[in-house]
Amino acid sequence: MKRICIFLIINLMFILVGCTTSEYIDKSTLSEVETNALKDNTINNNEEILDLPKELYKIENSAYAQPLRYDFKVADNTEFTITVSNESGDFKLGIKDKDTKDFVYPMKEYQSGTDTVTLTKGNYSIIITEREFTGSYHIIGTTVE
Repeated sequence: MKRICIFLIINLMFILVGCTTSEYIDKSTLSEVETNALKDNTINNNEEILDLPKELYKIENSAYAQPLRYDFKVADNTEFTITVSNESGDFKLGIKDKDTKDFVYPMKEYQSGTDTVTLTKGNYSIIITEREFTGSYHIIGTTVE
């Protein structure tokens, strides 16, 4: 009988502790979760093709986005055509050599337009920063002989 009473008391304590902690919600954590959910929804509402070094395409309509980095490897000399359509906001793009950490295509602010850059064999990162950007960017890689 004592064992049953002790068992019931211990279980009751676990239940009470569980109920007490589940009622407490840290408001700062909740707002952080809501903020992250908004960012995720903004990003998920955009259209994207990611197949580097062949192609990168993205349509965006977002108030805020963190810097983006797309890592890729170039096996043969490849010419990249970069096309940006900027309806509003700020958009910058650069290409960095991952081994030397130098920009082989410097960060450039785009309004709208097309540019080209040829990359040799190596590892690269496309770096994009944007703020209140509405528009699209399309990068197509073509092997150069």
